[in-house]
Amino acid sequence: MAGLRMLWNHVRSYLMEAAWEIGRGHCVYSPDDMVSTMVLSDLRERE
Repeated sequence: MAGLRMLWNHVRSYLMEAAWEIGRGHCVYSPDDMVSTMVLSDLRERE
């Protein structure tokens, strides 16, 4: 049972790390963010 718990902790930490990397990458390189940034900069230039 202890081995199973160790395995679960390992898998869970791996998944958390993967989710963090994906989440961070998505936040930084999200296409929506890039589009909204481009639109905002375009609006600022027109003002």
